[in-house]
Amino acid sequence: MRISHMHILMSLVLLVSRSVATPLAPSFLHRPDAQDRPQSSGRILVGGEQDKEHFEEEEPLGDFLLEGGEDSRPAYDVGKGSVAFDFDADDDDRFVASERDVREYEEVLRRSFLFFSAQQLGRLGKDHPIKWRGDAALLDGLKDNTHEPEGRDLVGGYADAADHTKWNFNQAYAMTMLSWMAVDFRPLLQRLKLWNTMLETARWGLEYLAKCHIEPNVMYAGVGIADEEWFWWGRPEDIHTDGYYRPSWVINETHPGSDLAGESAAAFAACSMAFRASDDELADICLRHAVELFEFADKYRGLYSDHTPGEFMGYISSGYLDEIVWGALWLYRATGNQTYLDKAIAMEKDLPSFADGDMSILTPPTPEWGPFWNDKHIWSLVLLTQLTDDPLYEKKLSVYTANLLPGGYYGYLPSGLAMIWSWGNNRHISSAVAVASHMAMHTGDRRLYRWAKRQVDLLIGNAQDMPEGERRSYVVGYGPNPPLRVAHKTSYCPSFRTGLPCNEFVPGSTHPGPNLQTLTGALVGGPTYDGYLDKRDQWNMNEPAIDYNAHLIAALVSVLNATDLPADKGTEK
Repeated sequence: MRISHMHILMSLVLLVSRSVATPLAPSFLHRPDAQDRPQSSGRILVGGEQDKEHFEEEEPLGDFLLEGGEDSRPAYDVGKGSVAFDFDADDDDRFVASERDVREYEEVLRRSFLFFSAQQLGRLGKDHPIKWRGDAALLDGLKDNTHEPEGRDLVGGYADAADHTKWNFNQAYAMTMLSWMAVDFRPLLQRLKLWNTMLETARWGLEYLAKCHIEPNVMYAGVGIADEEWFWWGRPEDIHTDGYYRPSWVINETHPGSDLAGESAAAFAACSMAFRASDDELADICLRHAVELFEFADKYRGLYSDHTPGEFMGYISSGYLDEIVWGALWLYRATGNQTYLDKAIAMEKDLPSFADGDMSILTPPTPEWGPFWNDKHIWSLVLLTQLTDDPLYEKKLSVYTANLLPGGYYGYLPSGLAMIWSWGNNRHISSAVAVASHMAMHTGDRRLYRWAKRQVDLLIGNAQDMPEGERRSYVVGYGPNPPLRVAHKTSYCPSFRTGLPCNEFVPGSTHPGPNLQTLTGALVGGPTYDGYLDKRDQWNMNEPAIDYNAHLIAALVSVLNATDLPADKGTEK
Protein backbone atom coordinates (compact mmCIF):
# COMPACT_ATOMS: atom_id res chain seq x y z
CA MET A 1 0.00 0.00 0.00
CA ARG A 2 1.36 3.36 -0.97
CA ILE A 3 1.40 6.02 1.72
CA SER A 4 -0.46 9.05 0.39
CA HIS A 5 1.72 12.03 1.17
CA MET A 6 0.45 15.24 2.73
CA HIS A 7 1.11 18.60 1.13
CA ILE A 8 2.22 20.51 4.15
CA LEU A 9 4.21 23.65 4.80
CA MET A 10 7.61 22.56 5.99
CA SER A 11 10.31 24.94 7.07
CA LEU A 12 13.72 23.94 5.73
CA VAL A 13 16.30 25.53 7.97
CA LEU A 14 19.92 25.35 6.96
CA LEU A 15 22.93 25.76 9.17
CA VAL A 16 25.72 27.81 7.64
CA SER A 17 29.21 28.20 9.03
CA ARG A 18 31.64 30.73 7.58
CA SER A 19 34.74 29.27 9.22
CA VAL A 20 37.61 27.94 7.13
CA ALA A 21 36.96 24.26 6.50
CA THR A 22 38.81 21.32 5.06
CA PRO A 23 36.89 18.49 3.34
CA LEU A 24 37.37 15.10 4.97
CA ALA A 25 36.28 12.19 2.82
CA PRO A 26 37.62 8.71 2.09
CA SER A 27 38.76 8.20 -1.47
CA PHE A 28 35.88 5.88 -2.26
CA LEU A 29 33.40 8.62 -1.46
CA HIS A 30 35.39 11.53 -2.87
CA ARG A 31 33.36 14.70 -3.19
CA PRO A 32 34.12 16.79 -6.30
CA ASP A 33 35.67 20.19 -5.78
CA ALA A 34 33.20 23.06 -6.00
CA GLN A 35 34.15 23.99 -9.55
CA ASP A 36 33.76 20.37 -10.70
CA ARG A 37 30.40 19.64 -9.11
CA PRO A 38 27.30 19.29 -11.25
CA GLN A 39 25.18 22.40 -10.88
CA SER A 40 21.80 21.74 -9.32
CA SER A 41 18.91 24.16 -9.43
CA GLY A 42 19.24 24.83 -5.73
CA ARG A 43 15.52 25.59 -5.52
CA ILE A 44 13.51 23.29 -3.34
CA LEU A 45 9.77 23.35 -3.25
CA VAL A 46 8.18 22.62 0.07
CA GLY A 47 4.83 20.91 -0.31
CA GLY A 48 3.99 21.09 -4.00
CA GLU A 49 5.24 21.27 -7.58
CA GLN A 50 8.12 23.57 -8.49
CA ASP A 51 7.28 26.54 -10.69
CA LYS A 52 10.43 28.23 -11.92
CA GLU A 53 8.55 31.29 -13.20
CA HIS A 54 7.83 32.38 -9.65
CA PHE A 55 11.54 32.83 -9.08
CA GLU A 56 11.87 34.94 -12.21
CA GLU A 57 8.73 37.07 -12.06
CA GLU A 58 7.44 37.24 -8.49
CA GLU A 59 8.72 39.31 -5.62
CA PRO A 60 9.94 37.20 -2.72
CA LEU A 61 7.89 37.04 0.47
CA GLY A 62 11.00 38.20 2.26
CA ASP A 63 14.40 37.00 3.33
CA PHE A 64 14.09 34.26 5.93
CA LEU A 65 16.97 34.11 8.38
CA LEU A 66 18.56 30.69 8.43
CA GLU A 67 19.72 28.97 11.56
CA GLY A 68 23.06 30.26 12.78
CA GLY A 69 22.03 33.88 12.37
CA GLU A 70 24.43 34.71 9.53
CA ASP A 71 22.63 33.77 6.35
CA SER A 72 19.22 34.19 4.75
CA ARG A 73 17.38 33.06 1.64
CA PRO A 74 14.51 34.58 -0.35
CA ALA A 75 11.26 32.65 -0.01
CA TYR A 76 8.55 32.65 -2.70
CA ASP A 77 4.84 31.89 -2.59
CA VAL A 78 4.33 29.33 -5.36
CA GLY A 79 0.64 28.75 -4.69
CA LYS A 80 -1.41 25.92 -3.22
CA GLY A 81 -0.13 26.70 0.25
CA SER A 82 3.45 25.98 -0.75
CA VAL A 83 6.64 27.91 -0.24
CA ALA A 84 9.98 27.53 -2.00
CA PHE A 85 13.37 28.76 -0.86
CA ASP A 86 15.91 29.91 -3.43
CA PHE A 87 19.06 28.21 -2.19
CA ASP A 88 21.20 29.56 -5.03
CA ALA A 89 20.92 33.14 -3.81
CA ASP A 90 24.36 34.40 -2.75
CA ASP A 91 25.57 30.92 -1.83
CA ASP A 92 28.67 28.83 -2.38
CA ASP A 93 28.95 25.12 -3.01
CA ARG A 94 30.08 24.00 0.42
CA PHE A 95 28.22 21.46 2.52
CA VAL A 96 28.29 23.30 5.82
CA ALA A 97 27.09 22.92 9.38
CA SER A 98 27.69 24.96 12.49
CA GLU A 99 30.36 23.82 14.92
CA ARG A 100 27.61 23.33 17.46
CA ASP A 101 25.76 20.92 15.22
CA VAL A 102 28.90 18.96 14.43
CA ARG A 103 29.47 18.55 18.17
CA GLU A 104 25.90 17.33 18.63
CA TYR A 105 26.21 14.76 15.85
CA GLU A 106 29.48 13.51 17.27
CA GLU A 107 27.96 13.14 20.74
CA VAL A 108 24.95 11.19 19.50
CA LEU A 109 27.28 8.98 17.48
CA ARG A 110 29.31 8.18 20.59
CA ARG A 111 26.20 7.35 22.58
CA SER A 112 24.73 5.20 19.83
CA PHE A 113 27.42 2.58 20.40
CA LEU A 114 26.31 2.22 24.03
CA PHE A 115 23.04 0.72 22.85
CA PHE A 116 24.98 -2.10 21.20
CA SER A 117 26.84 -2.62 24.48
CA ALA A 118 23.50 -2.91 26.28
CA GLN A 119 22.38 -5.59 23.79
CA GLN A 120 25.45 -7.80 24.17
CA LEU A 121 24.97 -11.40 25.26
CA GLY A 122 27.62 -13.78 26.56
CA ARG A 123 30.44 -13.08 29.01
CA LEU A 124 30.61 -9.32 29.36
CA GLY A 125 33.46 -8.89 31.83
CA LYS A 126 33.89 -6.58 34.79
CA ASP A 127 34.86 -3.57 32.68
CA HIS A 128 31.69 -3.61 30.60
CA PRO A 129 30.43 -0.04 30.05
CA ILE A 130 26.79 -0.84 30.94
CA LYS A 131 26.95 -1.44 34.67
CA TRP A 132 23.38 -2.72 34.97
CA ARG A 133 24.19 -5.57 32.57
CA GLY A 134 25.92 -8.88 33.31
CA ASP A 135 26.79 -12.24 31.79
CA ALA A 136 23.78 -13.63 29.95
CA ALA A 137 22.57 -16.55 27.81
CA LEU A 138 25.68 -18.63 28.53
CA LEU A 139 24.04 -21.91 27.50
CA ASP A 140 22.90 -20.88 24.02
CA GLY A 141 23.36 -23.79 21.64
CA LEU A 142 24.59 -26.13 24.35
CA LYS A 143 21.14 -27.44 25.26
CA ASP A 144 17.97 -28.07 23.19
CA ASN A 145 19.98 -27.86 19.95
CA THR A 146 17.76 -29.11 17.10
CA HIS A 147 20.74 -29.79 14.78
CA GLU A 148 23.39 -31.10 17.15
CA PRO A 149 21.91 -32.89 20.20
CA GLU A 150 25.35 -32.94 21.78
CA GLY A 151 25.30 -29.15 21.69
CA ARG A 152 27.45 -26.37 20.26
CA ASP A 153 28.67 -23.10 21.71
CA LEU A 154 26.45 -20.37 20.24
CA VAL A 155 27.08 -17.96 23.10
CA GLY A 156 27.54 -14.29 22.29
CA GLY A 157 26.19 -11.86 19.75
CA TYR A 158 23.49 -9.27 20.26
CA ALA A 159 19.93 -9.43 21.51
CA ASP A 160 17.83 -8.24 18.60
CA ALA A 161 15.47 -5.61 19.99
CA ALA A 162 13.12 -5.47 22.98
CA ASP A 163 13.59 -9.20 23.47
CA HIS A 164 16.67 -11.38 23.73
CA THR A 165 16.23 -13.54 20.64
CA LYS A 166 19.15 -13.77 18.22
CA TRP A 167 17.90 -13.63 14.62
CA ASN A 168 20.99 -13.95 12.48
CA PHE A 169 19.47 -12.41 9.36
CA ASN A 170 19.08 -9.05 11.06
CA GLN A 171 22.25 -9.50 13.11
CA ALA A 172 24.33 -10.11 9.97
CA TYR A 173 22.77 -7.06 8.32
CA ALA A 174 23.61 -4.81 11.27
CA MET A 175 27.19 -6.09 11.26
CA THR A 176 27.48 -5.43 7.51
CA MET A 177 26.43 -1.83 8.09
CA LEU A 178 28.90 -1.31 10.94
CA SER A 179 31.76 -2.90 9.00
CA TRP A 180 30.89 -0.79 5.97
CA MET A 181 31.15 2.37 8.03
CA ALA A 182 34.53 1.22 9.36
CA VAL A 183 35.79 0.57 5.82
CA ASP A 184 34.62 3.70 4.04
CA PHE A 185 34.80 6.26 6.84
CA ARG A 186 37.99 5.29 8.62
CA PRO A 187 39.60 8.78 8.41
CA LEU A 188 36.52 10.40 9.94
CA LEU A 189 36.11 7.76 12.64
CA GLN A 190 39.80 7.97 13.54
CA ARG A 191 39.48 11.74 13.77
CA LEU A 192 36.58 11.27 16.19
CA LYS A 193 38.50 8.52 18.03
CA LEU A 194 35.66 6.10 17.29
CA TRP A 195 37.22 3.79 14.73
CA ASN A 196 38.27 1.19 17.31
CA THR A 197 34.84 1.45 18.91
CA MET A 198 33.24 0.72 15.53
CA LEU A 199 35.53 -2.26 14.99
CA GLU A 200 34.93 -3.75 18.42
CA THR A 201 31.17 -3.31 18.10
CA ALA A 202 31.25 -5.19 14.80
CA ARG A 203 33.67 -7.81 16.15
CA TRP A 204 31.24 -8.86 18.89
CA GLY A 205 28.55 -9.78 16.39
CA LEU A 206 30.88 -11.21 13.76
CA GLU A 207 32.61 -13.59 16.17
CA TYR A 208 29.19 -14.93 17.16
CA LEU A 209 28.17 -15.31 13.49
CA ALA A 210 31.43 -17.17 12.84
CA LYS A 211 30.42 -19.65 15.56
CA CYS A 212 27.11 -20.13 13.75
CA HIS A 213 28.74 -20.99 10.39
CA ILE A 214 29.86 -24.52 11.26
CA GLU A 215 30.36 -26.03 7.77
CA PRO A 216 30.64 -24.47 4.31
CA ASN A 217 26.94 -25.16 3.64
CA VAL A 218 25.56 -25.19 7.18
CA MET A 219 24.78 -22.16 9.32
CA TYR A 220 22.68 -21.61 12.41
CA ALA A 221 19.89 -19.16 11.64
CA GLY A 222 19.20 -18.03 15.19
CA VAL A 223 18.65 -18.82 18.84
CA GLY A 224 15.40 -18.54 20.77
CA ILE A 225 11.67 -19.05 20.29
CA ALA A 226 10.00 -15.83 19.21
CA ASP A 227 6.60 -16.34 20.83
CA GLU A 228 8.04 -17.32 24.20
CA GLU A 229 10.42 -14.40 24.34
CA TRP A 230 7.87 -11.86 23.13
CA PHE A 231 5.64 -12.64 26.10
CA TRP A 232 8.38 -12.99 28.72
CA TRP A 233 9.23 -9.77 30.54
CA GLY A 234 12.61 -10.61 31.98
CA ARG A 235 16.33 -9.93 31.91
CA PRO A 236 18.77 -11.80 29.70
CA GLU A 237 20.77 -12.61 32.84
CA ASP A 238 17.79 -14.71 33.97
CA ILE A 239 17.17 -16.66 30.76
CA HIS A 240 18.49 -19.98 32.08
CA THR A 241 17.57 -19.62 35.76
CA ASP A 242 14.41 -21.72 35.45
CA GLY A 243 16.02 -24.46 33.36
CA TYR A 244 14.97 -22.89 30.05
CA TYR A 245 17.38 -23.57 27.21
CA ARG A 246 16.86 -21.62 24.03
CA PRO A 247 16.44 -23.79 20.93
CA SER A 248 18.42 -23.17 17.75
CA TRP A 249 18.04 -24.22 14.10
CA VAL A 250 20.06 -24.28 10.88
CA ILE A 251 20.00 -23.73 7.14
CA ASN A 252 21.77 -26.28 4.92
CA GLU A 253 21.67 -27.79 1.43
CA THR A 254 18.22 -29.32 1.93
CA HIS A 255 16.90 -26.34 3.90
CA PRO A 256 18.60 -23.44 2.08
CA GLY A 257 18.60 -19.79 3.01
CA SER A 258 20.19 -17.70 0.27
CA ASP A 259 19.01 -14.50 1.95
CA LEU A 260 20.68 -15.30 5.28
CA ALA A 261 23.79 -16.79 3.68
CA GLY A 262 24.11 -13.91 1.21
CA GLU A 263 23.77 -11.27 3.91
CA SER A 264 26.25 -13.12 6.11
CA ALA A 265 28.68 -13.28 3.17
CA ALA A 266 28.38 -9.50 2.86
CA ALA A 267 29.00 -9.07 6.59
CA PHE A 268 32.11 -11.24 6.58
CA ALA A 269 33.50 -9.68 3.38
CA ALA A 270 33.08 -6.20 4.85
CA CYS A 271 34.63 -7.51 8.07
CA SER A 272 37.69 -8.74 6.19
CA MET A 273 38.22 -5.25 4.79
CA ALA A 274 37.57 -3.47 8.08
CA PHE A 275 40.02 -5.58 10.09
CA ARG A 276 42.73 -6.07 7.46
CA ALA A 277 44.92 -3.29 8.83
CA SER A 278 44.63 -4.21 12.51
CA ASP A 279 43.91 -7.96 12.78
CA ASP A 280 45.09 -9.90 9.74
CA GLU A 281 44.11 -13.25 11.25
CA LEU A 282 40.51 -12.18 11.85
CA ALA A 283 40.38 -10.63 8.37
CA ASP A 284 41.42 -13.96 6.83
CA ILE A 285 38.83 -15.84 8.89
CA CYS A 286 36.12 -13.42 7.82
CA LEU A 287 37.08 -13.74 4.15
CA ARG A 288 36.96 -17.54 4.31
CA HIS A 289 33.47 -17.40 5.81
CA ALA A 290 32.42 -14.86 3.18
CA VAL A 291 33.58 -16.97 0.22
CA GLU A 292 31.97 -20.15 1.55
CA LEU A 293 28.69 -18.50 2.47
CA PHE A 294 28.38 -16.77 -0.87
CA GLU A 295 28.89 -20.04 -2.75
CA PHE A 296 26.29 -21.65 -0.47
CA ALA A 297 23.81 -18.81 -1.08
CA ASP A 298 24.29 -18.87 -4.84
CA LYS A 299 24.29 -22.64 -5.38
CA TYR A 300 21.46 -23.66 -3.04
CA ARG A 301 18.70 -21.13 -3.64
CA GLY A 302 15.86 -20.54 -1.22
CA LEU A 303 14.49 -18.36 1.57
CA TYR A 304 15.61 -19.18 5.08
CA SER A 305 12.12 -18.33 6.33
CA ASP A 306 10.68 -21.14 4.19
CA HIS A 307 12.69 -23.59 6.26
CA THR A 308 12.29 -22.02 9.68
CA PRO A 309 9.85 -23.51 12.20
CA GLY A 310 7.03 -21.06 12.82
CA GLU A 311 7.79 -20.64 16.49
CA PHE A 312 11.26 -19.33 15.64
CA MET A 313 10.15 -16.84 13.03
CA GLY A 314 10.95 -13.17 13.45
CA TYR A 315 12.33 -11.64 10.25
CA ILE A 316 10.57 -12.99 7.18
CA SER A 317 12.49 -12.28 4.01
CA SER A 318 10.62 -11.49 0.80
CA GLY A 319 13.42 -12.48 -1.59
CA TYR A 320 17.05 -13.47 -1.83
CA LEU A 321 18.34 -11.97 -5.09
CA ASP A 322 19.13 -8.67 -3.39
CA GLU A 323 21.28 -10.43 -0.78
CA ILE A 324 23.18 -12.37 -3.46
CA VAL A 325 23.89 -9.13 -5.35
CA TRP A 326 24.87 -7.41 -2.09
CA GLY A 327 27.15 -10.28 -1.07
CA ALA A 328 28.78 -10.41 -4.51
CA LEU A 329 29.56 -6.69 -4.42
CA TRP A 330 31.20 -6.95 -1.04
CA LEU A 331 33.25 -9.95 -2.13
CA TYR A 332 34.39 -7.99 -5.17
CA ARG A 333 35.47 -5.17 -2.89
CA ALA A 334 37.26 -7.57 -0.55
CA THR A 335 38.99 -9.67 -3.23
CA GLY A 336 39.10 -7.68 -6.45
CA ASN A 337 37.80 -10.77 -8.26
CA GLN A 338 35.93 -9.49 -11.33
CA THR A 339 33.69 -12.58 -11.35
CA TYR A 340 31.84 -11.27 -8.30
CA LEU A 341 31.21 -7.86 -9.85
CA ASP A 342 30.04 -9.41 -13.13
CA LYS A 343 27.57 -11.60 -11.25
CA ALA A 344 26.27 -8.66 -9.23
CA ILE A 345 25.76 -6.54 -12.35
CA ALA A 346 23.95 -9.36 -14.16
CA MET A 347 21.67 -10.19 -11.22
CA GLU A 348 20.89 -6.58 -10.36
CA LYS A 349 18.99 -6.38 -13.65
CA ASP A 350 16.49 -8.88 -12.23
CA LEU A 351 15.67 -6.68 -9.24
CA PRO A 352 12.75 -4.20 -9.41
CA SER A 353 13.77 -1.15 -11.42
CA PHE A 354 12.37 2.33 -10.99
CA ALA A 355 14.84 4.12 -13.25
CA ASP A 356 11.94 5.53 -15.27
CA GLY A 357 10.78 7.44 -12.20
CA ASP A 358 7.63 5.42 -11.58
CA MET A 359 7.63 4.77 -7.85
CA SER A 360 4.04 3.47 -7.96
CA ILE A 361 5.24 0.07 -9.19
CA LEU A 362 6.70 -0.60 -5.78
CA THR A 363 4.83 -2.46 -3.10
CA PRO A 364 6.19 -3.27 0.36
CA PRO A 365 8.61 -4.59 1.22
CA THR A 366 10.61 -3.04 -1.61
CA PRO A 367 12.46 0.26 -1.95
CA GLU A 368 9.20 2.01 -0.99
CA TRP A 369 10.57 1.49 2.48
CA GLY A 370 14.08 2.31 1.42
CA PRO A 371 17.10 0.15 2.24
CA PHE A 372 16.68 -1.98 5.36
CA TRP A 373 17.12 -5.57 6.59
CA ASN A 374 14.77 -6.99 3.96
CA ASP A 375 15.90 -5.03 0.90
CA LYS A 376 19.54 -4.36 0.00
CA HIS A 377 18.87 -3.14 -3.56
CA ILE A 378 19.44 0.55 -2.88
CA TRP A 379 22.54 -0.20 -0.80
CA SER A 380 23.83 -2.20 -3.77
CA LEU A 381 23.14 0.75 -6.06
CA VAL A 382 25.26 2.91 -3.76
CA LEU A 383 28.14 0.47 -4.15
CA LEU A 384 27.62 0.22 -7.91
CA THR A 385 27.89 4.00 -8.30
CA GLN A 386 31.26 3.71 -6.58
CA LEU A 387 32.53 0.60 -8.35
CA THR A 388 31.43 1.29 -11.94
CA ASP A 389 31.09 4.17 -14.38
CA ASP A 390 27.65 3.09 -15.59
CA PRO A 391 25.30 6.11 -15.24
CA LEU A 392 22.29 3.79 -14.90
CA TYR A 393 22.96 3.19 -11.21
CA GLU A 394 23.17 6.89 -10.44
CA LYS A 395 19.92 7.37 -12.37
CA LYS A 396 18.16 4.74 -10.29
CA LEU A 397 19.46 6.22 -7.06
CA SER A 398 18.48 9.70 -8.21
CA VAL A 399 14.86 8.59 -8.61
CA TYR A 400 14.85 7.37 -5.02
CA THR A 401 16.57 10.43 -3.54
CA ALA A 402 14.48 12.88 -5.59
CA ASN A 403 11.36 11.29 -4.15
CA LEU A 404 12.67 11.79 -0.64
CA LEU A 405 12.48 15.56 -1.10
CA PRO A 406 9.23 17.42 -0.35
CA GLY A 407 6.78 17.13 -3.22
CA GLY A 408 8.03 13.62 -4.00
CA TYR A 409 6.64 10.17 -3.32
CA TYR A 410 6.96 10.17 0.44
CA GLY A 411 4.90 12.09 2.96
CA TYR A 412 5.90 14.47 5.72
CA LEU A 413 4.83 15.09 9.28
CA PRO A 414 4.07 18.66 10.40
CA SER A 415 7.49 18.80 12.07
CA GLY A 416 9.17 18.23 8.71
CA LEU A 417 10.21 14.65 9.47
CA ALA A 418 9.74 12.46 6.42
CA MET A 419 7.17 9.67 6.75
CA ILE A 420 8.26 6.48 5.00
CA TRP A 421 6.54 3.74 6.99
CA SER A 422 4.42 3.52 10.11
CA TRP A 423 6.52 0.86 11.87
CA GLY A 424 9.97 1.98 12.84
CA ASN A 425 9.90 5.06 10.62
CA ASN A 426 13.07 6.46 12.20
CA ARG A 427 14.95 3.40 10.97
CA HIS A 428 13.90 4.17 7.39
CA ILE A 429 14.65 7.88 7.76
CA SER A 430 18.15 7.06 8.98
CA SER A 431 18.98 4.79 6.05
CA ALA A 432 17.53 7.37 3.63
CA VAL A 433 19.79 10.01 5.19
CA ALA A 434 22.83 7.83 4.50
CA VAL A 435 21.82 7.36 0.85
CA ALA A 436 21.02 11.06 0.38
CA SER A 437 24.39 12.02 1.87
CA HIS A 438 26.16 9.67 -0.52
CA MET A 439 24.32 11.12 -3.51
CA ALA A 440 24.98 14.66 -2.32
CA MET A 441 28.69 13.94 -2.38
CA HIS A 442 28.51 11.95 -5.61
CA THR A 443 26.62 14.61 -7.56
CA GLY A 444 27.26 17.83 -5.64
CA ASP A 445 23.52 18.29 -5.00
CA ARG A 446 23.27 20.53 -1.94
CA ARG A 447 19.54 19.90 -1.64
CA LEU A 448 20.20 16.30 -0.64
CA TYR A 449 22.81 17.26 1.93
CA ARG A 450 20.47 19.82 3.48
CA TRP A 451 17.59 17.36 3.48
CA ALA A 452 19.75 14.72 5.17
CA LYS A 453 21.02 17.18 7.75
CA ARG A 454 17.52 18.44 8.52
CA GLN A 455 16.23 14.90 9.06
CA VAL A 456 19.07 14.15 11.48
CA ASP A 457 18.30 17.36 13.38
CA LEU A 458 14.66 16.30 13.71
CA LEU A 459 15.60 12.78 14.84
CA ILE A 460 17.85 13.98 17.65
CA GLY A 461 15.90 17.09 18.71
CA ASN A 462 18.47 19.50 17.29
CA ALA A 463 16.17 21.60 15.06
CA GLN A 464 16.99 24.92 16.70
CA ASP A 465 14.41 26.88 14.69
CA MET A 466 11.56 24.96 16.35
CA PRO A 467 10.15 26.18 19.68
CA GLU A 468 11.91 24.42 22.53
CA GLY A 469 8.72 22.78 23.72
CA GLU A 470 8.09 21.23 20.31
CA ARG A 471 11.53 19.72 19.84
CA ARG A 472 12.04 16.15 20.92
CA SER A 473 14.74 13.56 20.60
CA TYR A 474 14.03 9.98 19.57
CA VAL A 475 17.38 8.88 21.00
CA VAL A 476 17.18 7.60 24.59
CA GLY A 477 19.23 9.57 27.09
CA TYR A 478 19.95 12.45 24.75
CA GLY A 479 18.46 15.80 23.86
CA PRO A 480 15.11 17.41 24.67
CA ASN A 481 12.23 15.23 25.82
CA PRO A 482 13.78 11.84 24.96
CA PRO A 483 11.84 8.55 25.25
CA LEU A 484 11.44 7.31 28.83
CA ARG A 485 9.07 4.33 28.47
CA VAL A 486 11.04 2.36 25.94
CA ALA A 487 9.65 -0.96 24.76
CA HIS A 488 12.75 -2.79 25.94
CA LYS A 489 12.63 -5.47 28.60
CA THR A 490 16.18 -5.41 29.91
CA SER A 491 16.17 -1.68 30.66
CA TYR A 492 12.59 -1.85 31.94
CA CYS A 493 13.59 -4.30 34.68
CA PRO A 494 15.66 -3.59 37.78
CA SER A 495 19.30 -4.50 37.28
CA PHE A 496 20.19 -8.09 38.08
CA ARG A 497 22.64 -6.63 40.58
CA THR A 498 19.76 -5.51 42.82
CA GLY A 499 18.57 -9.07 43.38
CA LEU A 500 15.01 -7.93 42.68
CA PRO A 501 12.98 -10.18 40.38
CA CYS A 502 11.69 -8.56 37.23
CA ASN A 503 8.30 -10.25 37.49
CA GLU A 504 7.33 -7.84 40.25
CA PHE A 505 7.14 -5.19 37.53
CA VAL A 506 4.99 -7.15 35.07
CA PRO A 507 2.94 -6.41 32.99
CA GLY A 508 5.71 -4.32 31.55
CA SER A 509 3.99 -3.29 28.34
CA THR A 510 1.23 -1.44 30.20
CA HIS A 511 3.21 -0.18 33.21
CA PRO A 512 2.92 3.64 33.22
CA GLY A 513 6.30 4.41 34.76
CA PRO A 514 9.60 5.05 32.99
CA ASN A 515 12.15 2.31 32.44
CA LEU A 516 14.30 1.71 35.49
CA GLN A 517 17.51 1.79 33.44
CA THR A 518 18.47 4.37 30.82
CA LEU A 519 19.07 2.66 27.48
CA THR A 520 21.49 5.37 26.40
CA GLY A 521 21.89 5.90 22.67
CA ALA A 522 18.98 3.74 21.52
CA LEU A 523 16.96 5.02 18.56
CA VAL A 524 13.25 4.22 18.91
CA GLY A 525 10.82 3.66 16.06
CA GLY A 526 9.40 7.17 16.06
CA PRO A 527 6.14 8.87 15.11
CA THR A 528 3.40 8.00 12.67
CA TYR A 529 0.93 10.32 10.96
CA ASP A 530 -1.11 10.11 14.19
CA GLY A 531 1.76 11.43 16.28
CA TYR A 532 4.11 9.87 18.80
CA LEU A 533 3.34 8.24 22.14
CA ASP A 534 6.06 7.57 24.67
CA LYS A 535 4.37 4.38 25.84
CA ARG A 536 5.84 0.93 26.25
CA ASP A 537 3.01 -0.85 24.46
CA GLN A 538 3.52 1.23 21.29
CA TRP A 539 5.95 -1.20 19.70
CA ASN A 540 5.99 0.51 16.31
CA MET A 541 6.94 3.84 17.92
CA ASN A 542 8.97 3.01 21.00
CA GLU A 543 10.92 -0.18 20.41
CA PRO A 544 14.64 -0.03 19.59
CA ALA A 545 16.57 -2.63 17.59
CA ILE A 546 20.12 -3.28 16.47
CA ASP A 547 19.33 -2.47 12.83
CA TYR A 548 17.75 0.85 13.92
CA ASN A 549 21.00 1.88 15.58
CA ALA A 550 23.11 0.57 12.72
CA HIS A 551 21.12 2.93 10.49
CA LEU A 552 21.49 5.79 12.97
CA ILE A 553 25.25 5.32 12.99
CA ALA A 554 25.28 5.22 9.18
CA ALA A 555 23.22 8.43 9.04
CA LEU A 556 25.41 10.34 11.48
CA VAL A 557 28.68 9.17 9.93
CA SER A 558 27.43 9.94 6.42
CA VAL A 559 26.28 13.47 7.27
CA LEU A 560 29.47 14.21 9.18
CA ASN A 561 31.52 12.87 6.29
CA ALA A 562 29.66 15.04 3.79
CA THR A 563 30.08 18.14 5.95
CA ASP A 564 33.06 20.42 5.39
CA LEU A 565 34.60 19.84 8.79
CA PRO A 566 37.18 22.00 10.57
CA ALA A 567 40.83 21.10 10.17
CA ASP A 568 41.97 17.84 11.77
CA LYS A 569 42.94 18.06 15.44
CA GLY A 570 44.51 14.63 15.77
CA THR A 571 43.38 11.13 14.91
CA GLU A 572 43.07 7.76 16.56
CA LYS A 573 45.70 5.20 15.69
